[in-house]
Amino acid sequence: MSATLSANHERALLRAQGIWVIAATVTSVGLASAHLWERSPHIAVAVTLAAGAVLAAQPGRLWTPLAFAAIVAVAWLADALGTNAVLGAGAACGVVVARSSGLPLRRLDVVNSALAGAAGGGFAWFAAQQLLPGAVGTWAAAALVGALLGLGGALAHIPPALAYSDLDLPSSRAIQRELGAHFREAPLRALALFAAIRARNPEHATLVGLAEVTRWVFELQLTAQTLQHEASAIDVASVERRLTAKPLSADAFLREREQATAAHLRRLLQHRVDLEVERQRVGAVVDFAIAYLEEARVNLTLAAHLPAEASPAHLDEVLNRLRSQAVGGSARRATAREVGA
Repeated sequence: MSATLSANHERALLRAQGIWVIAATVTSVGLASAHLWERSPHIAVAVTLAAGAVLAAQPGRLWTPLAFAAIVAVAWLADALGTNAVLGAGAACGVVVARSSGLPLRRLDVVNSALAGAAGGGFAWFAAQQLLPGAVGTWAAAALVGALLGLGGALAHIPPALAYSDLDLPSSRAIQRELGAHFREAPLRALALFAAIRARNPEHATLVGLAEVTRWVFELQLTAQTLQHEASAIDVASVERRLTAKPLSADAFLREREQATAAHLRRLLQHRVDLEVERQRVGAVVDFAIAYLEEARVNLTLAAHLPAEASPAHLDEVLNRLRSQAVGGSARRATAREVGA
């Protein structure tokens, strides 16, 4: 599998990592002002990582404070149990990042993101301690520590991105952001079908083709949304009223302009009809693409090796042995009856 990121995923990755570094730096400086670095450095690390994670991942208005609290709670619990709070916070950040990516990730992808967050956060904290062996007391030192933690923790974004490498899929977050409620169902359905297909581990060339179909559904719905928006912007009743508002003027110049205006308005009504026809055509293509993905999922099941295709290797041997034993048992019982008689 290629490890080259698509252009969209590369931009999203760099943006998320940049947000994480900036957020961690600002948070670290704020914690230095509150003297938290001096009182509880491990909790300060957790807060710094958590701030970068939730602002970069943007799990949602409701989930953002819960995710932040969960990361800090994991670090506090790890510290209370005598384990490494920084690794715990980094791993929790990785889980938040993976779950907030909007991509249909597997459990292994989430685990990899957690490991990347833990490793990146732990290494960044180790590097900060080597560079600043004393307490983080100044704003400059706090900014440096925050930037290092941001760079390290942001590694948690890489496993989810590499999980799809050149598969240019729209995320569920992009679908929610770009499409209105009426147009989201088909792309979300396509994304769910792709996730179900990917769980069956088809070859990479198959995944690339199916990812193209999934993105195609998203782009088709963007087109359908634009067509509907343009069509709805044409007020048919208002245009018809303007066409019949008044008779033509007696003045030749005015009559010529009124006739030209009427021609434009009639073409506008025809465009309204054409837009609706195109929207219906796009809807038909969307239905075709969804049916294509549904059939592909079933085809993968039928193409797989099923248990009923072949019998166990030792079935005949065991059956013949049991038959021989049965014949021997029958002969033994017959002999016993003859002797008893």
